[in-house]
Amino acid sequence: MHLIIFKNVYLKGVMMRPKLIEKLILFILTVGTLFSISYFNLYMSNYYSEKDPASTYSISPKVLFGLVLLLCAIQLIYVFKYYNKKK
Repeated sequence: MHLIIFKNVYLKGVMMRPKLIEKLILFILTVGTLFSISYFNLYMSNYYSEKDPASTYSISPKVLFGLVLLLCAIQLIYVFKYYNKKK
């Protein structure tokens, strides 16, 4: 049961501070960005080593790169909002 009371967030009976939740979201975004960049690197190295990459890969490198950039942009926006709120 999730209850939101003013500035404190109750998560399954355990009170979590908003700063902890913001740091947790930031950590998840950072790990997701690192994994997506490493996956993109692995994907591109395999993509150009194939003789006919269009038959084996369902997503084009441009689309995958756009998704990685979108994830990085979301993380940067969140970081700037977090640090501006912190000041």
